[in-house]
Amino acid sequence: LVATEKAIESYWCNWELGIGDTHKYIENIAIIPIKDKGEYDFKYKGNEYLQIYPSIDFEDGTNLMDLLEAIDKVDADFKYKLYYMYPDTMTLEHLDRLKKLKKLIPYFDIPFQHISPKVLKRMWRFYNDEHIHILLDYIKSNFKDVFLHTNFIVWFPWEDENDFEMLKDFAKKYEFDSVSMFGYHDEKLATSSKLDQKVDDETIKKRVWELREILEEIYDRKYDERFWKKLVWFIHEYNDKKAVIRHELMAPEVDEYDVVNLKN
Repeated sequence: LVATEKAIESYWCNWELGIGDTHKYIENIAIIPIKDKGEYDFKYKGNEYLQIYPSIDFEDGTNLMDLLEAIDKVDADFKYKLYYMYPDTMTLEHLDRLKKLKKLIPYFDIPFQHISPKVLKRMWRFYNDEHIHILLDYIKSNFKDVFLHTNFIVWFPWEDENDFEMLKDFAKKYEFDSVSMFGYHDEKLATSSKLDQKVDDETIKKRVWELREILEEIYDRKYDERFWKKLVWFIHEYNDKKAVIRHELMAPEVDEYDVVNLKN
């Protein structure tokens, strides 16, 4: 977890970390605090649960970008991905530095969650739709063979048909390679549970179906495009009938794998 100030303040941070914990286990998770020199707070006041995880600390004030540039100079044959890049703290300067890294796999896991300005504001996000478009346009224009993963929180309170149409258009425009969809539900301690104008169950089912159809069409087209390319793949399962494979750009346990049916 890249623990920026805004990430720690997020109502979803502890929930998402808890899900990761069950799959990765504590020994495979680390907290990376990213703050300016002299402003560290290792006690994570209000989020003390973060103290149970190992942490990677930079006492001299080195930040994540400095670390990545140092890793890029290591004389060894390896590549790596970055996960969960918070859009509120990401800038074009960060992206410009990232595109110069030779060992970085251009996998962008950015939890935009929605595109409607109204819904983003109701979610207390620290970014808007304009910022999202600027980031994505830069990424699509400056990184070759990029893989885009994001997540959507669907049927958040006050999400109307216009907001949902914006989300569908957003998915179509940027053709994400992978999207995790989360259905909104009340959490007793979350401020959002006190919001009114919740979306009814029938509307929820309709919107999920519509969005899934759009995403599946995009996935199918991208699968057909990958089929005829020479790419680096990892085999996760193999038998006489099929092979389950993952492209180098895909994230294990996050993105859907491809299945190749084998002839007898």
